[in-house]
Amino acid sequence: MIKNYLKIAYRGFLKRKSYSFINLFGLSTGIACCIIILLFVTDELSYDSFHENSDRIVRVQRQQINNIGDVSRNAAINYSLADLTKEHIADVEATTRIAKREVHVKIEDQVFTESGFLFAEPSFFDMFSVKLLSGSTEASLSSPMSVLLTPKMAVKYFGEMSPIGQTLTINDEHLFTVTGIVQEMPGNSHFHYDFIASMESTKSMFSNSMFEHWGNIWVYTYALIRDGADIGNVQSELDQMISEFGPPALAQFGVSFYLHPLSEIYFYSKTNSEIEPSGNALFVYVFLVVAILILLIACFNFINLSTARSSWRAKEVGVRKVLGASRKSLIRQFLSESVLYSFVAFLLAILFIEFSLPTINNFLAKDLSLNLFNDFQLLAGLIFLFLFVGIFAGSYPSLILSAFTPSKALKGNGKSEGGFNTYLRKGLVVFQFSISTILILGTMVVYTQLQFIKNKDIGLNKDQVIVLKLNNPDSRSQTNSLKQALLSNTNILGVAGVSDELPTSLNSWRVRKPGASAETEELLKVMAVDPNFFKVLDIELVSGRNFSEERISDLNSAVILNQTAAEHFGFETPVGEQLYFSTTDRTTEIIGISEDFHNQSLHSDIIPIAFHFYPTWIDNLYIKVSADNLSETINAIENEWRSNYPGSPFEYSFLDNSFEQLYQADQKLGVLIGIFSLLAIVIASLGLLGLASFTTELRFKEIGVRKVLGASISDILQLLSKDYFLLLIISMVVAIPTAYFIMQSWLTNFTYRISFSPWLFAGAAAITILIALFAVSTQSIKAATMNPVDSLKSE
Repeated sequence: MIKNYLKIAYRGFLKRKSYSFINLFGLSTGIACCIIILLFVTDELSYDSFHENSDRIVRVQRQQINNIGDVSRNAAINYSLADLTKEHIADVEATTRIAKREVHVKIEDQVFTESGFLFAEPSFFDMFSVKLLSGSTEASLSSPMSVLLTPKMAVKYFGEMSPIGQTLTINDEHLFTVTGIVQEMPGNSHFHYDFIASMESTKSMFSNSMFEHWGNIWVYTYALIRDGADIGNVQSELDQMISEFGPPALAQFGVSFYLHPLSEIYFYSKTNSEIEPSGNALFVYVFLVVAILILLIACFNFINLSTARSSWRAKEVGVRKVLGASRKSLIRQFLSESVLYSFVAFLLAILFIEFSLPTINNFLAKDLSLNLFNDFQLLAGLIFLFLFVGIFAGSYPSLILSAFTPSKALKGNGKSEGGFNTYLRKGLVVFQFSISTILILGTMVVYTQLQFIKNKDIGLNKDQVIVLKLNNPDSRSQTNSLKQALLSNTNILGVAGVSDELPTSLNSWRVRKPGASAETEELLKVMAVDPNFFKVLDIELVSGRNFSEERISDLNSAVILNQTAAEHFGFETPVGEQLYFSTTDRTTEIIGISEDFHNQSLHSDIIPIAFHFYPTWIDNLYIKVSADNLSETINAIENEWRSNYPGSPFEYSFLDNSFEQLYQADQKLGVLIGIFSLLAIVIASLGLLGLASFTTELRFKEIGVRKVLGASISDILQLLSKDYFLLLIISMVVAIPTAYFIMQSWLTNFTYRISFSPWLFAGAAAITILIALFAVSTQSIKAATMNPVDSLKSE
């Protein structure tokens, strides 16, 4: 029986090649898109789930509420809280601390900058499911100045030689001994590393205040909750412990601590000082919806074409019923054909995915794979999906075909035109092109918003500015020597020293007006700059003066505020007023007010910032260069760098590129939506092409009669296209308000955003209508230009 079904399906495929191709192409493209998106979504939703005790691991995070109710959350906390937590909270089985740093690693005469240098405790291996590939678990992270390497780093630094027992110099002064090889953290982890050094090493590298003072927040603390314990009770115990053993100033400054489940860190942490960039849950769920919609478009194509073709198979159904075939057997036959189509479409989709995954992984910075025979859940999921597609797409057509009565079918009256079938097909066409229009409009809005961001004035001139991270910022003589050497180059227009590499969230200091009570203190973002900062970035001082190297008082007791900060403190004439910074225990005089600028993305408002002239805090040089001879200028900067910092890696970036990277996720969203909208409208248009071809065939004789009676080509085109044009108009009526609501919600993520222009909607509608009408017109023109004799000769 099954062999017979397959043979009939194969003959049907060969008999109607064009329709079969449209069905297969639509289904395989929709399935491929769906599988790719599902691979991405599955990977995103699996973050940190590979740890054996992932459901019992929490991270202790810090929260601070100032006197006006502003909330600041930090993923990093102070060093000592982990010990108190383990000692005083019975439901906490274990704690572990990690810290991540960018360091310079020296081996022989080569120096490399490594950003994945992690400090951890021996309990790290008890908390996380990470294997030590060689070396002793107990000894590896307990000894000071010991370090573990990943296999990749072991090959990079030592080649084929065993790295254990070898040494590496960190930051040009600390000698670390390699004690083992550690497994790399999987890609779906909220933190990664290339090195793991013992936390004990930090006690030789950092000052005592880093370990004792609760205001120094630099470690990420994880706790393993006892199995069966209620996290709410553990939180209460934590609050009680802080009130008993924490410094009284914590409550005074509005500081508290809370537990964040490991499984929610990647998507929902939303804190400052996150160890690595977080994910975007909205991004993931949007693409999950897109995957479903594209698959539905492909399935509806199959339903449309199958029901439209029902008249072609009416006589077959009639003959089978006369020969005794039951309706159930016919339903099984047509469902088998549908499942077979689905199976072939799946094979084509998997073939396409295998070829395209490397490009997709490179674009998404992922390591997605289609390991069908190593991942039982994936294989089972795909089998379910292909059966679902086959049954879903084939169920309605099989019910329609099997319902034909033998007498009408054999007379050729098994037509599918008129009645519910026609309305269903029209409804599916409206659905397909509504979705396509929404996706196209979404692409246009994302692109327009990103162009708006790219061209918007952010308050500073980021073009032609090279950012150079200093190797040893504590050495002022080297920094000054480098600056003077650079300024002697005519292609270098200015050099400024800055503490932070923009864009960044900046550090916060506690501040209040002199004479005010400590309860009025609040957090204020600060930057250390030299007098050239404002000139290099074209930031104007709207009042007061700039810092001066000639004034000693500017080094300790002067501050420049941006306009937002000046307004925030409510000074009528801020220049000459004072602010007390309790963080540094200094009273400073406001000597100037600068224009506002964005220190982060346009997703956020401009924030109050205070600028201090602290040369010892300068970690970066901002170098304004001429656009001419850029490569020569960079070579000159590199030569001066190597002259002042011999043996240190020369690493630079462009400030404008750093700001553009803030919108990488949005740019990827735009590109992917664009690709999927294109595929969606191609699939829908191919279905419309097939439907138009079928309708034209049904009206073949009618067209011939009309041409004999004098109808022109334009009359025939209008006759065949008007119904589809009406369906497209209905699609626009449905799609435009829906797209407006969806994209308006996305735009609320930006503080600064575009306003909707009627041209955006008109453009999206025009693209959809033109593509659809082109698909229809190819069949309409063919029918309108045919010789009427060909259609009437059988009459």
